[in-house]
Amino acid sequence: MTIISRVALIRLAIGPMVILACWCGGAAAANTKTVIDCAGRQVTFNYPVKRIVVTDDTIADPVRIFGKQGLVVGIEGSIRHRGYFPEMAKQPMIGNQWRGLNWEYIVSLKPDIILMPDHPAVTPRVTATADRLKIPVLVVRWHFAESMDQSVKLLGEVLGLPERAQQFTQWRHDCLDLIADRLKRLSSEKRLTTYVEADISGPVGRAAGKGMPVDEILRLSGLANICRFRLSKEVSPEWIMAKNPDIIIMNDYGGAGEVTGYLIKDETTLNGYLEQVKRRKQFKKTKAVKKNNVYVMNSKMRGSMHMVGALYMAKAAYPQLFDDVDPLETHREFFERWMGLPYQGIWFFPSPCNN
Repeated sequence: MTIISRVALIRLAIGPMVILACWCGGAAAANTKTVIDCAGRQVTFNYPVKRIVVTDDTIADPVRIFGKQGLVVGIEGSIRHRGYFPEMAKQPMIGNQWRGLNWEYIVSLKPDIILMPDHPAVTPRVTATADRLKIPVLVVRWHFAESMDQSVKLLGEVLGLPERAQQFTQWRHDCLDLIADRLKRLSSEKRLTTYVEADISGPVGRAAGKGMPVDEILRLSGLANICRFRLSKEVSPEWIMAKNPDIIIMNDYGGAGEVTGYLIKDETTLNGYLEQVKRRKQFKKTKAVKKNNVYVMNSKMRGSMHMVGALYMAKAAYPQLFDDVDPLETHREFFERWMGLPYQGIWFFPSPCNN
């Protein structure tokens, strides 16, 4: 069936704000599908999906896991900096869900669906605008380990690959079950305490607490987060020294100009950065520094690759329990089997992997 309907835009300027109104006339799409997304919203979209816009690089990973990178017609800019999205990196940038999307341009791309990660600060705003423009938005909680099963199943249904979703979920559970089985040998009083810097490019001393994605990965790794408060906040050097963590992890978002990720091959910058961290007044007298348990971890290790990140952390913290386990092999399998790419880069440093 020929679809006659096309998008007509009406711009209504109100002060500095531009509101876009969208009208779709003519015959309706021949096939649609309706699902409930991770925000509990009912979403109806053209099926099969042929044109996708992604509003954050968090969503680029699952698109590639499902092999649908060729359907992406618009991207958020940091996807280009990650280095392992060659097809998506060629697509036009549509802004950023955090700092503002170019809705006029998105409409011109005629997406069947917009994929976005859930965040209370931006989800209502983005979905409200998309609803007015009649563009379906699928909200996914891919960056949280506890929501991964739901997100994988949802994307498998939306992208028409339920078997792929089941296979990835089983592989993920196999990785986490291995960690859980080894940690059964560890008594609760022997679990090490950990401090995680929320983002190395942010304010010094901004710590990741409960409700942050990395907190769940710490639990899966058998580690105790010294930060019991909600989300993230700045803490004083005195507070960190009093808590005296066994392990310190510096979280790196790994975009342009950062120190970890797919494109990083030289350890020189990382070694220099770690030495600076160890000399910080809030860290230099902690057990973590004295025992040389200070690490830099790419943010993907607590997101799309959280099962690998948990394995790296568990191996670093409890080498005697994981002496026959090499996280690098699991990481390599993630890239080669699920992403369809050769493994490379530096993601967790210094590496606890077997040499």
